[in-house]
Amino acid sequence: MKKYAVFVFILFLSLASFEMEFIDIGELQKGMKGYCTTVFNGTKIDTFEVEVIDIIGDGESSVEMALVKCIGANVEKTGIAQGMSGSPVYFNGKLFGSLSYTWDNLREPIGGAVPIKRMLEIEDYQKNDNKSEGFKLKEIAIPIVLTGVNENVLETLKKENEVFKYAVAGKNSGLASSEAGELIPGKGIAINLIDGDMTASAIGTVTYVDNDKVYSFGHPFTLKGKIEYPVSEAYIYMILPRTDISYKMGFPLSKTLGCAVQDRTYGVLAYKNKTASMVNVALKINQDERINLRFIKENDIIASYLPLMLVSAISKYYKMSGAMTSEYKMSIYSKGKKRIEYKNMYTGENLFFGIYMDMQSILYAYLSNMYEKVPVDSIVVESTVAENINQYFVWDVQVEKKYYKIGETVNGRVFLKSFKGEDVSRDFSFDLPEASSQDSLLLYVGGGKNDIISETGRSEAKFQFKDLSTFENIVNTLNPSNSIVIKLYGRRKGFIDNNKE
Repeated sequence: MKKYAVFVFILFLSLASFEMEFIDIGELQKGMKGYCTTVFNGTKIDTFEVEVIDIIGDGESSVEMALVKCIGANVEKTGIAQGMSGSPVYFNGKLFGSLSYTWDNLREPIGGAVPIKRMLEIEDYQKNDNKSEGFKLKEIAIPIVLTGVNENVLETLKKENEVFKYAVAGKNSGLASSEAGELIPGKGIAINLIDGDMTASAIGTVTYVDNDKVYSFGHPFTLKGKIEYPVSEAYIYMILPRTDISYKMGFPLSKTLGCAVQDRTYGVLAYKNKTASMVNVALKINQDERINLRFIKENDIIASYLPLMLVSAISKYYKMSGAMTSEYKMSIYSKGKKRIEYKNMYTGENLFFGIYMDMQSILYAYLSNMYEKVPVDSIVVESTVAENINQYFVWDVQVEKKYYKIGETVNGRVFLKSFKGEDVSRDFSFDLPEASSQDSLLLYVGGGKNDIISETGRSEAKFQFKDLSTFENIVNTLNPSNSIVIKLYGRRKGFIDNNKE
């Protein structure tokens, strides 16, 4: 009987200590003071005071939170900054929750703190209300810091792609990046979207740690629910003060400490010592430079960031603008099998945007297709770069005679006009098809890019795929921009059957 009594007493103490660890939103009062912890520089946790202004109730369109004013030299200078999402807020020595919301362009640092008890619901992922913020409060934006990326290229692409809205170009610190780091409340946390020779990381703050469970942000990052993103401690260079909203400039420390597994309304949950599965990416430039990367398995991240990494690498080893030509081949592998090999070429004074949009469109169409999930293992991009404009126009076409019989061989020559260079010619030869029932045929000669444009306009059904294998066949047979395309067209109309005329 005594053993049983001791057991019950210990259990009671355990439950009581769990409850005493937190303070409920119902216990807060206007004017009540507490404190918040976060990192302003390096990995050192700093503290500033908070004061309760009011309570925002849990409604149909609002997130339950305490409205607080932040007080202290550091936070009054920077304001509530991007990257502070998840900073733990305490009252009476107990954890209340996470500083997660604010407004832009405030004269004073005022924000919203969400209760920790709502964040703990993340693990029970059926609880995932998609609520807008009340009173026009916004989630504290999450900065995505990229290293190894050309800032000018990034700023150009920001104007065209919403995914880069909060992306900033930064640099690693050689000394700090070798540290292992740790995930404890108040420390910076980095969700590593890309690692390797170039990186992309979302920066936030750890709110609460329960053994191997790490809670952070206090609001969604992507709201994608079940996820698999590697995490590490974030090193903070500084908080860059701005007139709209400041942001933490940081990067991930070298050691991966766990894996984010849930991304929900009230924050992100990670497990320590869990490993995320990644996509291996290799960028090879002129066979001299090789960049090794690992991407999270998210289609939008791969499709948006891989082309950015390629054009940034080209600008790093060559130049940003001026006369350039780049030929590239992208090979996508799934379960050890090459699924797609896409080739193209761009040339001109400002070719980066063209390369980016071309590669992004192929990746989006393939990875986000509606027919089949593509389990990508690795992607290899090989590019050759020359600092000149390698552009030709079809100037003239000549054949040996005007009339041919079915089965005869047609010999001809294409004359190409060079852009500020020497004109050249190319010979061609083909046999007229025996099965042709046409009285006359039209000979077409053009470049690969113009061929795609003319073919999609003439017979769009050829490029409408009904399954993934058809799409793969279409991509694998596309003519790159630097190819000469020679075709025969009949005058009588035909039809499209299984993507073929």
